[in-house]
Amino acid sequence: MKYLILLLSSAFINNVVLTQLLGIAPMMTGTRKVDSALKLSLVVAIVLILSTITNYLIEEYILYPFQIQYLQILFFVLIVLIIGHLVQIVLIKIPGLIEQFEENFFVLLVSNSTILGTSLIVIKKHVNFLESAVIGLGSALGYVLIMIIFAAIQEQLRLEPLPKNMQGYPILLIIAGILAMAFIGFK
Repeated sequence: MKYLILLLSSAFINNVVLTQLLGIAPMMTGTRKVDSALKLSLVVAIVLILSTITNYLIEEYILYPFQIQYLQILFFVLIVLIIGHLVQIVLIKIPGLIEQFEENFFVLLVSNSTILGTSLIVIKKHVNFLESAVIGLGSALGYVLIMIIFAAIQEQLRLEPLPKNMQGYPILLIIAGILAMAFIGFK
């Protein structure tokens, strides 16, 4: 029960995009269509889960025992880069999956603040291994959910006439604020 609560709270109440404000740029720019948002967010989710677990292990068994926590960001970024590249190698072999993304997709993937931010949040909470994996999974589920919701809203907005001064980022920021209030309302 404890892990279910932790999973749901990381996906909804402490959603990394809406309450932690990590990954706002991909939400605004990378989610024009639901199918591309789904593919993008699933790839981010895979890297996020693997990075969170690996970074927890790095912190627990290398950085902390050797008293080199000041290298935490460097190690975490390297782990995200390595895992992102390994995921890229695997996904390139699957036909039709990532051809729609531009060449710099994986550069944007590994620089996504959601991935690094989740690892830092896990370390700050001082949780055990299983709890860190559950938080990583919950954060990934929350990220996927928000990306799909936001893409669906953007698809609907293209069909609606909007005043000129509300088109583009102004309406997207208003919608993001309303979604954030809705997710905070889960508390």
